[in-house]
Amino acid sequence: VYITEKRLPKKLRHRIREYFLFMKRHNLGLQEFNQERAVLNELSTPLRTQVTNFINRDILKNIPFLKDSHPYFSAAFIELLEPRFFSPGEEVIKEGSFGTSMYILNKGCVDVVVKGTPIARLEDGSVFGEIALLGIANKRTATILTVTCCDMRVVSRAAF
Repeated sequence: VYITEKRLPKKLRHRIREYFLFMKRHNLGLQEFNQERAVLNELSTPLRTQVTNFINRDILKNIPFLKDSHPYFSAAFIELLEPRFFSPGEEVIKEGSFGTSMYILNKGCVDVVVKGTPIARLEDGSVFGEIALLGIANKRTATILTVTCCDMRVVSRAAF
């Protein structure tokens, strides 16, 4: 109804539908994320740590500095992550812009573009933006463009 009332262009309507289908197919959304956090907050610390590490095992295995870390550390890191969802064709990071966040591509596909030229394609489990998170460089070294709908997790330097 909303899309029809606003008389959005056909291409934009299609992108919105694809976004919501992706979210529904993967049971994603801020409501689900907040419900999960509420349940986890009710658990004891050891139990919350085990559950957090189990449900995020796919994310954890793709972050090198978390692979052999203590379970409490990895769970604490996961709790710092915020969900971000993107539809196809969106710019996640712009080359040369200031950055302080790292992204974990939980589901989806993105292109890495440097000086207008695509140089790589990243898929589920990829990590990017870690240079900015660690403070090695504040300017983004590449543009990241979504190819498909994407479910990402983001952690900012300010979280530490």
